[in-house]
Amino acid sequence: MDEPKLEAIRKNLGVEEHIPFFGYLIYRADSDEFLAKLDISSERILKGWHKFPDQAKPFKKVLEANRACQQLELDPGICEIMIGFDLGKQIAVGPLDNDIVSEN
Repeated sequence: MDEPKLEAIRKNLGVEEHIPFFGYLIYRADSDEFLAKLDISSERILKGWHKFPDQAKPFKKVLEANRACQQLELDPGICEIMIGFDLGKQIAVGPLDNDIVSEN
């Protein structure tokens, strides 16, 4: 996936410009959890998962999130990249599908 334009995503989701972009998040559909910690070395991969998106590890670029998803070696049907916006008391998330990232 190419790096989507944040302006197009905001427009398609109806997210106003003043709402901060939280980041791209990795969501594991089979357990309904977000990746909260990722530490990769030559010897091991340490990962932690959390139920709430405010505890998720945010990635600033979708390409970084995609690379991390591949390193986790999860089935592509399980590992989804979501987008998050900081609403203050909570993080609003949504899937990155074609309708969301397209520039209409």
